[in-house]
Amino acid sequence: PFTPDELIGFGPNAFVKDWGNGIDAFVVVTSIIGLFVDLGGGTRSLRTIRLVSRLEPLKVVAAGIWRAIPILTTVLCTIGFIWFLFAVLGVQLMMGRLWECVDTSTGIATALDEVNCTGTNLSWQNPHYNF
Repeated sequence: PFTPDELIGFGPNAFVKDWGNGIDAFVVVTSIIGLFVDLGGGTRSLRTIRLVSRLEPLKVVAAGIWRAIPILTTVLCTIGFIWFLFAVLGVQLMMGRLWECVDTSTGIATALDEVNCTGTNLSWQNPHYNF
């Protein structure tokens, strides 16, 4: 376990040079703060991050993910742009197609089109959808 005397023994600059030690220091400091201030259950999940600094295979995986972030942001921006295009296309193609003929006395939609939606209690209206 990491204790403050190890920080003094290694020296402040030498200890934090390794990113694994920096993770350990961050987890311990937030745990100490969590003793005095209620930080919720999030501090418990930080303890699992310490495994990354302890196990070499996890260090390799974490470093690979860290290096892949710029590439992933490019991919996510491209996917987001395509998603936006399909959203605009869907709105333009479906514009005004959801209207229905509603019997105002019962509130039930009938299968009539706009031309045939004429009658005493019939009304052509665009329903309010709340997803």
